[in-house]
Amino acid sequence: MLVDTLARGAEGCDVVIARPDVERLFGAASSQLPSYAAALHITDTLEDAIEHLEDRALRTAAAGLVEQLPVLWLAAPGDDADVVHQTLEGQASTELITLFNGPWPYGPTHFVSTDGPQHPPCHNLELLTRDQAIARLRTPK
Repeated sequence: MLVDTLARGAEGCDVVIARPDVERLFGAASSQLPSYAAALHITDTLEDAIEHLEDRALRTAAAGLVEQLPVLWLAAPGDDADVVHQTLEGQASTELITLFNGPWPYGPTHFVSTDGPQHPPCHNLELLTRDQAIARLRTPK
């Protein structure tokens, strides 16, 4: 999902992810990611990612914007799951897609659209190796 989003570029979706998570996913190649996607927002920490999302919501509301690009937020909440959960509850937008790595103590996850809860997609997600992901991102659009 992350690679597909980055490969599409800025017209599809903004991506928010903390640097430790990028490094875990892409290893040494993580330093090259900003050149791949203008829509990629790498923060120093999980807390910075949360602030980025909260600030984005405030800026959107202040500007009176109704439509904006969706945001894909990738994180490993760990011991900060309570703060992440509060952040999710505080987001007024339905344009936030989250993928979390690790335990999530707040029950099962759900696929929710503007029409309400839906069944999760029935197809398997393609899992790429680190090398496959980098190769795909290096392929011209």
